[in-house]
Amino acid sequence: MPSDKKKKRHHQKNTHRIQKKSKRNSQLSKVQEYARKIDRLQRNLQRQGIKPSQSRRFKELTRKLSEFIKNEVRRIINRIVKLYNPEVIVIENLKSLYKKFLSEYPKAVKKVVARYGYGGAKEEVKRS
Repeated sequence: MPSDKKKKRHHQKNTHRIQKKSKRNSQLSKVQEYARKIDRLQRNLQRQGIKPSQSRRFKELTRKLSEFIKNEVRRIINRIVKLYNPEVIVIENLKSLYKKFLSEYPKAVKKVVARYGYGGAKEEVKRS
């Protein structure tokens, strides 16, 4: 019987998390969707004793997340350039913002976002 209580409590916690996250905008929910998939896959791989670097699915999911983030950063910067035609674009180092924003995501997602975030934005501004 105690296991039934644990399952019930665990289920209640998960539904609360899902309700809380559903209030965010679509881009964020897309990142959360990737985060959920990557996290679930990582847990399963660890249970099986497989390293994520050996998993084709894991590599593919992290690549898709990386491409999505690159696409969104580039799309936003291109839109800013098109709408406002600025002479100078100043990019702030937002590492502390990343830490606050990414605290609820798995480590693999944090790595992908941190890897591209700041450097990718700088490169895109140079191109524009």
